[in-house]
Amino acid sequence: MKLRINTLFVGLGYQFGIAAHTASFISQQSIIALEYALHYVVHWPDPDCLQAVTLVCFKNTLEIIDCFEIRMEQPSTNRAKAQTFSDYKHCNTTKYLIDITAHKKISFISSGWGGCTSDKKVTEECGILDYLLPGDVVLANRGFTISDVCQPQTYTKNTRWPTLHKLRVITTRKTIV
Repeated sequence: MKLRINTLFVGLGYQFGIAAHTASFISQQSIIALEYALHYVVHWPDPDCLQAVTLVCFKNTLEIIDCFEIRMEQPSTNRAKAQTFSDYKHCNTTKYLIDITAHKKISFISSGWGGCTSDKKVTEECGILDYLLPGDVVLANRGFTISDVCQPQTYTKNTRWPTLHKLRVITTRKTIV
């Protein structure tokens, strides 16, 4: 229930007749079990295999990266509140960096960071740069200023994602299928 509808731990505790910290502990253990059971789903692909199955529209792009934030309950300590407060979302969040290959497969998800952490810092310290090889093309949002931290031979293209009208999305889907 916590993952599906983001119920507060106090609410879960009340509903199941347990303390809120017990509900939190059970939720954390469930996440660890899910990570263990599903760890094989997210893996870094072989570059040769990746080039063979890449869509034509992404012929030069190997990786697409972005950070996303997930809202969380407000921490009890002031330090944790300050570390997780996001000025962008105006609430406490956990930030993750995700990497998607050009053939629509998740190849990397970082550990969680506090919402106030910059995208650049997450990118530098999460370990994704260790996977990039010289010549890799990385497509990133305009807000990512990571070209100075990437290897000199890695090409980073910052772009603005287009806003798609509903009719254009339907037309695009018909063309791809």
